[in-house]
Amino acid sequence: SLPDVPPDFAEFWERTRFELDEVRPRYKMTLLENKCSENKEMYHIEMYSFGNVKIEGYYSVPKKPGKHPAIIRYMGYAANPRFPDTNVWPDFCEFILSVRGQGIQKSVNPYGDWIVYGLSDKNTYYYRGAYMDLIRGVDFLESRPEIDPEKIFAEGGSQGGAFTLAVCALDKRIRAAAPRIPFLSDFRDYFRICPWPRSVFEEYLERHPDENWEKIYDVLSYFDIKNLAGRITCPIIMGVGLQDETCPPHTNFAGYNQIHSEKKYYVY
Repeated sequence: SLPDVPPDFAEFWERTRFELDEVRPRYKMTLLENKCSENKEMYHIEMYSFGNVKIEGYYSVPKKPGKHPAIIRYMGYAANPRFPDTNVWPDFCEFILSVRGQGIQKSVNPYGDWIVYGLSDKNTYYYRGAYMDLIRGVDFLESRPEIDPEKIFAEGGSQGGAFTLAVCALDKRIRAAAPRIPFLSDFRDYFRICPWPRSVFEEYLERHPDENWEKIYDVLSYFDIKNLAGRITCPIIMGVGLQDETCPPHTNFAGYNQIHSEKKYYVY
């Protein structure tokens, strides 16, 4: 499907990014000695993001001195927290970010069903803050003396695939990225062909009879990956699953088709 970009789309994201930049990140690193390996140190990271919300992550650093490339990984919807594998990417710093209320914070999640939280207004919708968490994660990497800022890459699957494309659209510090089966795209068609997450929105409408589908689609248009993807300027490699019933190729390509930078895809 073609984009349906709202007229104030660029201004909305510029204002949102400005509000993020007004929040002091207050980075905190805690060494996890039992997770370190012969070649890498492991840290628990805390920082503050959009709306002064604390977010967390796990960060591995090569013990070898010098400047290192970095990969930031974004997690799937409702995924459990996980650590970087210290046995792979030996020369890379690796940061697995937990956005607000997910991953490390899932046990104390205040948002309920993230995908419908704050849905009545684009300014309060969950993914406004979550997309800014992605950028705050890049801020953290760029703040580290062991990182080569010219070699920051992004990767993720499902919600993490959507996050990967969103951060590339909103932050030019990402040099290349590998989204797979990206979520959160082409909502009108998506909800025609997939029972979930449409069912979560139907439950939301039952609880909020003053809302309707058109108002929902208007809010979602600010966060739709197909509307963000045209802003991407770095190389992209995307993987899709032909039998995927949750993030089907139809929706993956709605965003991919809008990317004008170097790109390629693999269909599995």
